[in-house]
Amino acid sequence: MKASIAFVAFVIIYFVNLLFVRYLWNNSLVKHVTILQPTTTLLETFLLALAITMITSPAWMMIGFTGGFADGFMKGLANAK
Repeated sequence: MKASIAFVAFVIIYFVNLLFVRYLWNNSLVKHVTILQPTTTLLETFLLALAITMITSPAWMMIGFTGGFADGFMKGLANAK
């Protein structure tokens, strides 16, 4: 039961994060960097966020960054009974 609540919370937070990324991308970056295109759907925003994560993740791993929400979320799922 706790795992399902944690998963629903993760999905809600991720959806809000997608809306935030879409807002920032369309209203800040696109206006100032002329070669960027605005995103029109949440799928485009999801793919954008995925690409940004894939580009920046190795840099965080190299400097030894661990923890954060995702790490705590996975530990919570592992400890849920």
